[in-house]
Amino acid sequence: HATNKNKEERNNNFKSLFWHSFSYTIMNTILFLVNYFLTPENWWVLWIMIGWGIGLLWHSLSITPVRKLLNNFFQ
Repeated sequence: HATNKNKEERNNNFKSLFWHSFSYTIMNTILFLVNYFLTPENWWVLWIMIGWGIGLLWHSLSITPVRKLLNNFFQ
């Protein structure tokens, strides 16, 4: 049934986003602490957070209703 397949795909997309967000939070917390304790005069971790944050934002936009709007805009 198509509806069940759509629900399953949607659930998988949100699981993927959850794990992406989880890894972003854990890894950037670790990197922040490394940066804070080892090189507090140079905040290189911000570039990682910004770059990865853009990817996370794009991921979240790609699985929400905004996706249809983005698809129409970029076609």
